[in-house]
This record gives sequence, structure tokens and C-alpha cells, in this order.
Amino acid sequence: MNKVKSFAMLDFITVKPYLGFKNIGLFALWIGIMSVITGDTMMGVGIGLMMCVMLTGYPFQIGEKNNIDALYTTLSINKGTVVRGRYLFVLAFDVIAVVGSFIVGLAGSYTRAQFSSELFVYGDWWAFLPLAAAFLFIQAVQLALYFKFGYTKARLLGIIPFLLLGAMYGVIAASGAGNFTANRMLGFFMELAENTVLFVSAITAAIAAVVFISYCLSLRFYKKREF
Repeated sequence: MNKVKSFAMLDFITVKPYLGFKNIGLFALWIGIMSVITGDTMMGVGIGLMMCVMLTGYPFQIGEKNNIDALYTTLSINKGTVVRGRYLFVLAFDVIAVVGSFIVGLAGSYTRAQFSSELFVYGDWWAFLPLAAAFLFIQAVQLALYFKFGYTKARLLGIIPFLLLGAMYGVIAASGAGNFTANRMLGFFMELAENTVLFVSAITAAIAAVVFISYCLSLRFYKKREF
């Protein structure tokens, strides 16, 4: 486990140049402005999760550019350690980004409430888990693709999960009963959210299943690659 943690920390060090004050400041400013405009903290969380998706491929990009994967082989670093460490890095980065974006978004929505007649709304908590599940699905697919093909070949394929989610939404919206279907889905989530334990358990189980399948595929793909 210590090797896995060390590898995850190595990924943090690898992407550190991309996480300077300027870049983080721009993201924080973007989150703050959108939260002030919308008055919804969840908007900021969504932007934070989008940032995570954008940065998921950076360790792969840097590793491929510098042929670091071949170095891992030379140093006899187990490929399973590489995969587990990278997944740990992604999940840890997600948690940090979500907490940070929530705090900034909260400040933005609170600021809007102070200078308007609107009530302070921190966001619908039940909407967070489906939002997180959608972005984790995107990351899970991208990680498996990166481990399978490498960053350069999988870069364009990485848009597949976006297209899948977009297609699902498009099918619902374009159908004759699009609005009815969308409202039914929204109503379903709201009713499910009333049973907090069931709602959290269902979404968490779905997220865990997607991440586990992605991890198993990534491990299988990476072990078959030659460097």
C-alpha cells in the first residue's frame, strides 16, 4: 500500500506545474463568478469536477512524452502498482477539487444572496451525487482508454463518454415525450432522495461498480502493453 501511495504522490508531483497559482486562481475565479451569477453552489462543484476530467490525462501525457512507463519497467515497478496508484491519485484529486470548489462556490452564492433579495441557497444536495457519478463515469472510461492505448492514441477517444452522456440526453429530449420523460426522471431522483439511505446507497453502489470495472479493465490492458 505504501508503494501505491508513493506512486499517487509521484503523480501529484508530475502535474504540480499545471496546478500553479495562476491556473488554480483562474479556476477559482470562474467558479466564484458562475456561483454569483447563478446563486447555486452546485454550479461551482460541477466546474471543479470538469477540471478533474481535464487533468485526468496529464500524468499519461507527461509519462508518454518522457517515456516514463519504460522507466517503471526498468525499476521493476509492478504494473498493478502503477494502475492502483493512478486511480488513487485521480480519486484523491477529485475529493480535493470538490471540497475546494464547494467552498468557493459557497462563498459566491452567499455573496449573491447578500446583495439581492434572494434567499441563500447552497444547492440541492441530492443533485450532487448524480453529478459526481456522471463525471466519474467519464473519468472511468478515459482511464481505461489511456491504459489501453496510451495518451496520444486515446486522446480523441476520450470524448466518447461525453458523447454517450450527450446522446442519452438527446434521445430523451428528442423523443415525443421528451419533457415528460425528463420530468419523470427528475421526479424519480427527488422521490429517491427523500429516502436518504437508499438514495446514497444506490448512487454510491453505481459509482463503485463503474470504478471497479474500469480498474479491472485498466489493469488488464496495462499488463498486456509492452514498453
